[in-house]
Amino acid sequence: MFVGRKGNMGRRKQRLLSREQISMKREADYIIKRAQLYESRVVLINGLIFFSGQTGDAWILDPEDHLALCLVRDGERQDFSILETPKKFQIAWEGQYYIEGDTFCPGYEGCEHQDNFGLSSKGD
Repeated sequence: MFVGRKGNMGRRKQRLLSREQISMKREADYIIKRAQLYESRVVLINGLIFFSGQTGDAWILDPEDHLALCLVRDGERQDFSILETPKKFQIAWEGQYYIEGDTFCPGYEGCEHQDNFGLSSKGD
């Protein structure tokens, strides 16, 4: 299984790990800490994208199904559910998202948030 981390939007670290070596909760905690420090990071694991921005937000995205889960909003950790065993994991997705140009737009009810991947807020 491929794991790639990109920090400071320039440095890239890549490792090949087995499923037993990967913890989705641990990766979520990592990206949450980066968001709370207002640091931009991108982590790719098994087709999922974990990212944080300088806005203090962090998300998990499933690009195949356009699913989104907010982990941190404006530096505040959000309630979310990730269940995992050594061989499988399950994420309780909040809704879907879309990308318009370079803007990330969560499309679930009650969320008007948008982020540029350059990662400044738009319209907040």
